[in-house]
Amino acid sequence: MGWSNGVGWNAHEGGNVPAVGGGGGSGVTWDPNDFQVADTFGNARWDLTGGNLTATTKNNTGGACAITSTHALSGKCRFEVTPNSTTCTPGLSLAALKSSGGGGGLFGSNGGLIWAPTGHVFIGFSDQGAVAPTYAAGDHLGVEVDMTLKQAWFVVNGGSRLPAGAGVDISGMPGSLYAAADGGTTVGNVAVLNTGPSWNTTAAAGFGGIP
Repeated sequence: MGWSNGVGWNAHEGGNVPAVGGGGGSGVTWDPNDFQVADTFGNARWDLTGGNLTATTKNNTGGACAITSTHALSGKCRFEVTPNSTTCTPGLSLAALKSSGGGGGLFGSNGGLIWAPTGHVFIGFSDQGAVAPTYAAGDHLGVEVDMTLKQAWFVVNGGSRLPAGAGVDISGMPGSLYAAADGGTTVGNVAVLNTGPSWNTTAAAGFGGIP
């Protein structure tokens, strides 16, 4: 997707930084069978390396494209995404996007959640406000989700977990949810997934890897 100056994302665009190694101790990776990796026309959208923990955008002919985890979220779980650019954003995907061969970004009409570098969180077309930390390229971005309470929290490089208190309400996101990253439309964007149990950021008590 093209970032909008309306929310100040272009002003936060980061340059490329070296990708860091992911962590897959839980056995959860980016999904190589996701239609977002290669669309229904056989156009490869992402390259997966490093045991399918490092995803690199390959082409932008179909516009923005997301990638999702192999396993759905359940219980109190967390994951980290380390992007090489602020035009590559972490978030949560609905199950429908996994089988959408046409590609597409996470939010807007696709109904997913993205965490923008400005700290704004979007669900579908709805801006939830600047409820999460801001971040830069190369930061370790932790997302913690309580699927029972249907709430989500965000942390950068082991800093303060936001929002303080109750998390962002994700009860309006139906069905199974997946860890995800939106690669935008920039070829060479990188999203490194860390599914634990060794985190770069500090996990809240009771939160573990995606089962």
